[in-house]
Amino acid sequence: MGHKGNMAIQNPDYNPEWEALYNYHHEQRIRLRDEKETKDFTDPEFDRLSREQNFHHSICLHCLNSLQHKTTQDYARWLFSLSLKPIDKNLIPPFESFETFDQVDRAYDYAKSLIKKREKLQRCQAKPGRPDGLDIFEKTANNRLHTNWKHYMLENFIGEPLPDMVTLVTVDDRKTVKHVCFFTDDHEDRKFVLPYLKYLAGAFITEDTGMRYVDYCTARKKSRMFKLWPKLRRSRLLPDYHFYVHSMPHSLHDETLYKFRMDHDWDANYRPERAHPTSVIMSKHYEKTVPQALIQAVDDHIGFDDLCLERC
Repeated sequence: MGHKGNMAIQNPDYNPEWEALYNYHHEQRIRLRDEKETKDFTDPEFDRLSREQNFHHSICLHCLNSLQHKTTQDYARWLFSLSLKPIDKNLIPPFESFETFDQVDRAYDYAKSLIKKREKLQRCQAKPGRPDGLDIFEKTANNRLHTNWKHYMLENFIGEPLPDMVTLVTVDDRKTVKHVCFFTDDHEDRKFVLPYLKYLAGAFITEDTGMRYVDYCTARKKSRMFKLWPKLRRSRLLPDYHFYVHSMPHSLHDETLYKFRMDHDWDANYRPERAHPTSVIMSKHYEKTVPQALIQAVDDHIGFDDLCLERC
């Protein structure tokens, strides 16, 4: 059923006698509840009384949720008034826009979910600042800071396919050093950042250098030798990569910035098939302190509404 302008949408189930109907069934469910309390739960009579009580209870709910409301707009005003916590007006669509009770229910559930999420975030979110006083992911005169969405078609280091990964990546580029941060929360596309971090890191390096990760390991070893013996410097100096994960609140931790180091197999010259990070090891975690640029990146590219904190 459509509507024009501010015209209210009539409720075909409205019953002007709803209150009398409610009172009758409410009295019956109270009577049955009291009678049940005199029975043992193993008594077959207990089950019969429970079924009857549930029937009368369902009629009471139907009176409150449907029969008492003349219009969809009446239902919306009633439902949103039930919230024990104030709902920001920005979260409530104009009541005139609702055409069905289902639309009202979805809008109410969505507004309540945002309130719950905001409470979780306020309880567990980090403060903007410098982790251990470091100016990482902070704009300075000597770096380039940028954030982008990245879609990686991952594979392991022997070429076997892994799940695709879509994640937000912030890079603090300092010429010979690059700090790279992957974002993770409970969203389906982003929740496996930590388990696949070594492959994400390898994919990032491949994209950034244009080299297969195996070749990067070999070249990196050579570039270290060139630092020691300048006369042998015949290759470009490859950057050092430092990898981080910005993790939103979780049941096991508050909002946290993790730093990881990758263990490389530096025998790549001799056994290139083994040139991969054998493990990714957390070397530091900064709980409750996250650089402002990383917090801002989430606000700008994801936004509060699309944050997923299911396991918080």
